[in-house]
Amino acid sequence: LLEVSRAAPILLVEGEPQSDPVQSNTHYFLAALGYNNDSNAPASTSIFQPKVVDYEHLSAEDFTDLLGLCQFLPGGNVINLSVAVGMRFRGIAGALAGLLGLIAGPSLVVIGLGVLYERTQDDPHVRHLFAGLAAAAAGLLISMAIKIVLPLRIVARLIALGGVLLTVAPAARAQYPQRREGFWIGFGLGYGSANISCDNCSSGARTGGVTAFLKLGGTPSRNVLIGGAINGWSHASGGATETMANVTGSVYFYPVAASGLFLTGGLGFSDYHVDTSPAVSGTGWGFTAGVGYDIRVGRNVSLTPVADFVYGGVGDLSVSGGGGTFATGWKQNVVDFGLGVTFH
Repeated sequence: LLEVSRAAPILLVEGEPQSDPVQSNTHYFLAALGYNNDSNAPASTSIFQPKVVDYEHLSAEDFTDLLGLCQFLPGGNVINLSVAVGMRFRGIAGALAGLLGLIAGPSLVVIGLGVLYERTQDDPHVRHLFAGLAAAAAGLLISMAIKIVLPLRIVARLIALGGVLLTVAPAARAQYPQRREGFWIGFGLGYGSANISCDNCSSGARTGGVTAFLKLGGTPSRNVLIGGAINGWSHASGGATETMANVTGSVYFYPVAASGLFLTGGLGFSDYHVDTSPAVSGTGWGFTAGVGYDIRVGRNVSLTPVADFVYGGVGDLSVSGGGGTFATGWKQNVVDFGLGVTFH
């Protein structure tokens, strides 16, 4: 497998000391309100810092000192900073103005939304809206979990993914009930860690790449789905793209019909290809095994996080154009974490 080396960017921020202007209490109220209601990003110290320094309230050095103090004190950093900045220039009145400016806008919005929800909570459209929001929150949680577990080792990834599934399971039960009947189809994307071995090469470090899957089939019972699946992995480096793919006949078993948890396994063909000049490719047998969870977001639609092990016993790799045999005894495997959409 080809290796890719990436360097992390380093950002350097320089600031020059500025003079401390004297402002009115109204100014600090409106300034804090502006910090909190910035439409481009959430209120946080990363947003607060450039505005405080650029608007010449504090120098960069003074802001760093205040931030260190506010992080030590209990409470939110931004709230503590708004109080500290207001107190510095206008005393207690400035601190109150900064605090009210920070919390007044969000408080009014939350109160207004609470009153609106109390009057409309029985409306079916509102129920569906919140069901969709819950599904979106679950999707964001899964996406964040996948990003966190990517640098981890395989066992740690499996443990982390299991924890995510346990976390989202209660939210899934609160959504639409699980129902499986007739034709179904699903597809999705993810991340996969791949490795290879052959008769004249040794297994090296695992290589990350993009994965995709497509599956479809029928429903003989509420606990069993059968069909076909395609699992693919791709990695580009040095002007060449490696791909591994399995095409299998697969079974999806749900131990509890009312739950979205399933185990899957499939047997079929495996392929390897790299588009060098000349190209190298080979085809052999392969199998897949995995686990997943259908999170219902609609009557017939689910978000489906999955973890799969995809194996291929490709055998001989050939060079295109009659170039002979490139490798013998080629074996490949991919550990894949993905998120898909399933239509039941």
